[in-house]
Parts: sequence; structure tokens; C-alpha cells
Amino acid sequence: MTKIYVSYFGDSHIIKSDIFVPIQAGRALSNNILDMIGDNEGDNISEKNPFYCELTSQYWAWKNDTESDYVGLMHYRRFLDFSLKEKRNNISIHGIMEDKFHENFLKDYGLTDKVVQGVVKSNDIIIPEPFDLNQLGFSSIEDHYKNAPHHFAKDFDLARSVVSELYPKSLKYFNKMASSSLLYPANIFILKRHIFEEYSQWLFSILEKIDLLVNTADYSTQEKRFLGYLAERLFTAYILQKMDTDRSLKIQTLRRIFVKNTQPLLDPLPIPETELPIVCVSASTDQAYVPHMAALIASVLDNAGHDKFIDFIVLDGGLLEHERIALSKLSRLHPYCSIRFVDMSKQFLDLEARPPFSKGTFFRLSLPNILKNRDRVIFLDTDMIVLSDIGYLFNVNLEGKVIGAVKDLIMKTFSSMGVKSLTEKHITTYVYLSDFLGLKSRVSEYFQAGTLVFDLKQMRQQLIAEKILKDLKEKQFWFLDQDALNKNLVGKVKFLDYGWNTVTIDEEHRANLTKMDNALYFQSQKSPKIIHYAGLDKPWSNFNNPFAYYYWFYLRLTPWYEEVFLNYLNKNAKKILKRKKKNFLFRIRKFLKLKKTS
Repeated sequence: MTKIYVSYFGDSHIIKSDIFVPIQAGRALSNNILDMIGDNEGDNISEKNPFYCELTSQYWAWKNDTESDYVGLMHYRRFLDFSLKEKRNNISIHGIMEDKFHENFLKDYGLTDKVVQGVVKSNDIIIPEPFDLNQLGFSSIEDHYKNAPHHFAKDFDLARSVVSELYPKSLKYFNKMASSSLLYPANIFILKRHIFEEYSQWLFSILEKIDLLVNTADYSTQEKRFLGYLAERLFTAYILQKMDTDRSLKIQTLRRIFVKNTQPLLDPLPIPETELPIVCVSASTDQAYVPHMAALIASVLDNAGHDKFIDFIVLDGGLLEHERIALSKLSRLHPYCSIRFVDMSKQFLDLEARPPFSKGTFFRLSLPNILKNRDRVIFLDTDMIVLSDIGYLFNVNLEGKVIGAVKDLIMKTFSSMGVKSLTEKHITTYVYLSDFLGLKSRVSEYFQAGTLVFDLKQMRQQLIAEKILKDLKEKQFWFLDQDALNKNLVGKVKFLDYGWNTVTIDEEHRANLTKMDNALYFQSQKSPKIIHYAGLDKPWSNFNNPFAYYYWFYLRLTPWYEEVFLNYLNKNAKKILKRKKKNFLFRIRKFLKLKKTS
């Protein structure tokens, strides 16, 4: 029986099987308890994790796993490639580099129980291919340790002294390691049981002695990891000793794998069981926007035809359970619907979202993967209210285009007014759109991402989301993924009626629109299909928005009405008292009257 303990420190994609056993390192000091065994159970040194790093997982396995024939250690982002004959194109001096986990990750790298066991059973020791520090400009392991950031020469010298004291026969191999440039890195390995026990006894007795002799009071957080750093060098010395003293050992070296982004993979959502045509709608939210998500869902369900099944998917950025339950109860507004949640709280942690945007803006980029078994989805911004049957939009003819969207009238005013973009280059809107985003002569085709109809099949085939994510990591965009969507979808957009993304533009900005755009704007105001409260003029903070009463009507169908309304009153009491004409109450009565006669 082989057990490879995969050490985790926080939320990440979990590798788990009969052989791969996830273990939380440093659980004794963590407020985030992961769903796996912890290194604080049984005989352990969990509280020493800031110094020992992943070695607290190794210590746990040494003291608590007494049955495995082979014991190994890997990390949440560092693995070994068991596909011995596969050629790799993504190899660097640091090993095989993977941007993130993907569906075929385990299969591609032979990290399946069958393949791993096949390699393990014919070997005594499995370790990474040695890393030649000459490639980094260092003459030896000692040279590297004594000159690398967050390392201290005195700690390396102390390790040599302790090895000499405790294991005099190992000193020769410590010095051989120190003068060599070849390091067996990362504290990852698979060892036959008796070798694992021997190595662990040898290693931890040395580290324990060093730990007692080093004063880390002035060490930074990174510098306190010195025992983990030293262990990589000690492991190399141990392997050199085993190679020299037991020539019968069968040792296999494997390529290292390093995964840059370790966010969890999202499982595809199953299709609801229904005989009705399914209309798939999605929106993103976090706790701050829960009431507005509720109003959006209420408006979608209230206006949707009963000849369709509405599958509403909430991309959940960290809701509480009672909030999810309350949102789910809105399903009472439509006889054929589902409201489901996808946990996105661990996604896109490597992307920065500056105010006023939140990370939720990136969630829509996951839809092609979340909905692998679907061909189409409507994505809506959460600050929207739907006034038409969403089924009409879902069935719009995209004419072979990748998405359906509405041209951005607000950006058109920025372009005409010469507004400077909020990027490092601080160029005009027109130059930003034409040159930076590459729209060239199609500047007027820049679209607003509040309402999007995705052809998911084409999104997957053309790897659109992957290209956008790459851009977001490499460039600074003004409107984040909206800009990146525009950059990557030039000429691939079916433009929709402005009524499907009805925005409010003040007179000053409207004066900069063309006669045609002004006509289209006023037409959308007369017959809005979806209202988008874009910008700062949100109805929950400003009753002056001409379409505020739609928001309040639908919010009233949710459990959050009183909370939001009272919060508004507390913040705006003086303003409300001064309002004499066209007040909010008049508007809401007018809307209710219209609803009765419609």
C-alpha cells in the first residue's frame, strides 16, 4: 500500500484518491479548517509549521501512518510527473510549469493510482530530477543558500555542525552536497517504508537540535521558514549517502510539476430535469449585493413566460447559508424554475479588482466550464431589473456570432468628450478603445457587458475565456473584463436592441451623442426590457434615478425590502423631507396602477 500525503495550507484544488491523501499542514494555528485530515492529530508538531513548513505533514505521517509500504510527500502545487515517456513543451529550469489545474491534469501527468503504483512498486526511492543551481548563477548549493534571499549563512553552518555532532558519518555527504550544484528540491519524494522511517528519524533529530539553537526573534515570516529550507539541503545529503552506501537501491527521478494558480476546479452543473425548454440565466454576487441579486431574480421570474423552465444560476462570491436559503425561496414567483448556487469564493484569487469593481466581475468567465453541457446562457449584471420575458432574449438569433450584447452609449459619450482612461497611460477614451483594445475603426462597436448572451460552444472552441484571463494578468484594463471581452471579441458580436440594457444618461453627457444615438437612447427609455442601474446613480442610494421605482417594486417581493429601505431612510432623511414634487411614493403608486391595468 502506497500513501502520498499532499500538504495543503489553505483553500486550493484538492488531489485525493486511495494513494493521494490530502493533509492540512499547520492546522493547529489555522482558523480555516479544511475538509481533510489535519497534522494536529495524534503525535504532531503542527504548531511548529511556521518554521517546518510542509514538514509538519511529513512528521505526522512518520508518527501516525504505521501501515503503508511506501510513504510520500507532495504539496498543493508541487507534484511529480509519472508519465515517464511523455514529451513536455512547458518545461523551464524550475520544472514543468502549469498555469492552473485542469480536467486532464491527473491523467496527463500519470497522477492516477494505477500509473503511480506501477512506478512505485519497482523502485525503492522516487525523487525529483536534480535542479542545477548553476542555471541560477550559483556555483554550489552552499553558495546559493548563503546568498539567496531569506536565508542566513549561519544557519547553514549550524546545520553542518549539528550533522557532524549527531551523525558523524553523514558529514562527508553534507559537505559533498554543499559543494555540489545539484539539489533534490521541494521536499517531495516517495520512499519505501524502512527508508522513510530512517530518513525521518535522521532529519527531525537534526532539525530539532537546530531549532533549539537558533533565535528567530528578529526573523521575518519568510526567514522563519529556515528549517524547511535546510531540509531540502539535508534531503539531498541523505540521498547522496544512500546512493553511496547502498548501491542495490532502485532510485527513480521524475520531472517536477509546478502549478501557478491552484484555485479549485468547478464541477459542471447538471441540467435540470424538465420537459419544458430551459432558459439559462446567470448573475454574480457577494454578501454586499445580496438584496440587489434578490430584486433581479424576482424581476426575471415575475416576467418570464410559464412555457419555459428558468434555470437561474447564482455565481456565489461568499454568501451565508441563510442568504442562499432566502434567495432560493424566490422560486415561488415562477411555477417552473430553479435557483442554484456555484461557490466562486475560491476563484480568481490571483486577479485584482479595483473599486468600484469586485472579484465577482470575473466570475462570468467561468461560465463556459461551469456549463459544459450547455450551448447558451444569459449573463446579467446584478444591478439590473428585467421587465420582459427573458426567454425572448435567450432565443435571439446570434447569426453565428459568439455573444449578443448592447453597444455602450456611456462609453460613446466619454469618447466624444475626450475623457481620459483610468489606466497607467491615461490616454483619451478614443485612443484607449482604438489602440489599446485594438478596436481600430470599430470604436463605436464597444459593448457594455451588463447584458450578455453567450454562445458557450463557440466560447469553448475559441478559448475566449482563457485569452481574456491571460490579458487580465498581463495588462491593466480600465473596465477590467468588460474591456478584455471587447478586445477579444471584435467582429464577433451580435448587437442587441438598446432596450435590453437600458441605462440613464444625464443631459450633459447626452449632448455628446450623435442624433441617431440620442434617438435610440430615448426609444430605450420609452420601452425598457432590462434596466441597468450603471454608474453611481443606484436606486438604493438615490431615488432620483428615473427607474428607481422598478427596483423598489421588485425588492418588495423579497425578504430584503425593509432592510434596504430603512437603510436608505437613515442615510437620506433630510433629502427625502425636501422632496415635494414627483416623489418616490407617487412613482410607486403609478407603477402599481400600471401593473393592475396591464
